[in-house]
Amino acid sequence: METHPSAGASWTCRPSLFLRFALPLVALSIFSIPQYPHQLSFAPARASGRLPARIIARRSVGPHGGLWRKLGPEGLTQVRAMGWGRGDDGQYVAKQAAWVRALELYGSMQKAGVQPDTRTYNDLMTICLRCGQLDRARDLFDTMLQQNVTPDARSLGAMAGVYGKSADWENALDLLQEAKRYEITPNVILYTNIISACAKQGEWKPALRILDEMKLTGTTPSRITYNAAVHSCCKAREMDIAEGLVSEMKTSVGVDVVTYTSLIAGHMWNQDIRSVIDTFKSMQEDNIAPNGQTYSSVLTAFTRAGLWRSALDAYQTLLEQRITAPTAVHNLALQSYLKLGEWLNAVRSYLAMKNNRIPQDGVSHCLAIQAHFGGGQYKAGFAFLKQIEEGLHDPGLLVKIYETALNGCQRAGLWQKAISIIQNRLALDQTTQGSSYVSVRMINAAIGTCAKTRKMNHAFNMYELMKERSIQPNGGTYAGLMAATAQAPNAYTKYRQNRAQSWQLALAIEEEMTSNDIPLDAVTFTAFLTALARAGQWQRAQTVYEKMVDREVVPNDVTHSALITAYGNGGQWKRALEAFQKCNEVNEVAVSCLVSAMGKCGKWERVIKILQQLETTLGHAASITTYNAVISALGKCKQIERADGIYNTIVSQSANNSLSQKSLNATVETLG
Repeated sequence: METHPSAGASWTCRPSLFLRFALPLVALSIFSIPQYPHQLSFAPARASGRLPARIIARRSVGPHGGLWRKLGPEGLTQVRAMGWGRGDDGQYVAKQAAWVRALELYGSMQKAGVQPDTRTYNDLMTICLRCGQLDRARDLFDTMLQQNVTPDARSLGAMAGVYGKSADWENALDLLQEAKRYEITPNVILYTNIISACAKQGEWKPALRILDEMKLTGTTPSRITYNAAVHSCCKAREMDIAEGLVSEMKTSVGVDVVTYTSLIAGHMWNQDIRSVIDTFKSMQEDNIAPNGQTYSSVLTAFTRAGLWRSALDAYQTLLEQRITAPTAVHNLALQSYLKLGEWLNAVRSYLAMKNNRIPQDGVSHCLAIQAHFGGGQYKAGFAFLKQIEEGLHDPGLLVKIYETALNGCQRAGLWQKAISIIQNRLALDQTTQGSSYVSVRMINAAIGTCAKTRKMNHAFNMYELMKERSIQPNGGTYAGLMAATAQAPNAYTKYRQNRAQSWQLALAIEEEMTSNDIPLDAVTFTAFLTALARAGQWQRAQTVYEKMVDREVVPNDVTHSALITAYGNGGQWKRALEAFQKCNEVNEVAVSCLVSAMGKCGKWERVIKILQQLETTLGHAASITTYNAVISALGKCKQIERADGIYNTIVSQSANNSLSQKSLNATVETLG
């Protein structure tokens, strides 16, 4: 006799006791969720004289019992909803208890010298599979083979399920060879799980080969089998083959919501929005109600195509039908509201998620913060940020949320608030050098905020603080610093311990990036050129531009505008004209830079000619910005009468085209 340490009762060392009674009871815990937490126990069930009849009666709720087949996934969701705790907490605890309890029984058997048989190993592997313990299920299968316990179709089916969940389709295919080795006739479960493993990786060819093998061996594919094959084709973007399988299903096993959801997902991955809409309509015509995953694919397709209003219409239908959807679907709705500029609706949708106990993740919180800042509700946004911080205890998630808040500060130019956030977050962590509470993206956003508001000193102070806390800068850090140098003529900074010209700081930044093997991208090169242009360092600007081309960094029109300005400030009007000709298309910003360059060089005839050519190319009058640049250039060339004529042209266009009074006032000031 052996006594289990946690049972308090004697166990008779017979394999049948574990085989027939204990493990089925463990399997019961996966599917029957306890109503109260105190009902959970990690100790194995007792084996009393009256226990067998009760356990045998309960076996109907096990993984192969009638109640499980009756409930199905939807019924299991209802059982979970009646359990204690919200969301999947009760289900998670029950599953944790199930596999731990099962392995305790397995250990007791080994200590007692009892050799588990095939059925026992099958029960153990099934429990671990259902609980998501894939590695333990693999170990059990390996141990089973090492102990010369012969597997059966159920053993291979369980392992195929393990490989299916881990998307290990190659090992799943090898199970068919194992079946031949042990002279096992594959069943529909084994075939289906192998096809599911192929579907996870979009391996549609082996999936269809297995499907054909099923038909040749006389094994009738089920609807689940077909759905797995359809999903494999959709994942591989083989939509014609997937549609053919669906047509075959309609004449044999029928289609369901999983079938249509896979088709919609395939068209979504193919970026075929028209097919997404047509398939969704066909689904409704066949009286198949969509589920949360269906709407997830539909909303994803709409948002990827920029159809934000259509996405919101589908989302409203989901809410009206009270369909349970994953958090990602609600996040897509929040994103759609933001893209449409409906900040208040985005905040309301976020609060509705909270009130309806819909789980919210980091994306949800970040989108809600964007809604506050996008709507100009900065005070409310910071208050909301504080509420989130009080309710979360994950430093990594909080860092992502603060990155979003600091990006909002950058767009709004709230440099003081950005610096305050960085300083407060650094103060929270004095032992781990800021790695838990501050990320490089947070500091980059603060530096970018200072650059936008022309606070170059504060930008470099942030950089010094970054180095003090051993936070490694990246390309974004240096791009922000470079942008800061492009906004101010000179400043005192600890970076060089003296009062330096901004272009000198830009050169130092470029040297430091080179020494740290951090390449300059188009944004950094453009900011570098802007800093040199403001200082009239056209030779250095030309060298930087040539270096940019040599490194195969593609310049954009903003880059060319900065180069034109550099040439103009250096009195090189011919070079400025050559730089303008490198622009990809007619860009009025580049035109304004060219006009200003010509004005600084005294080439007023060129200014008039450029304006005429621009209006001929556009087919209409130039913008008020271009006119302002022309008037300013003519003023610098002492061509007051011509500047006055341009001004009169603007006034006449104002009556016809409703140019704003603010623009006219700016033009009058320029003319004066």
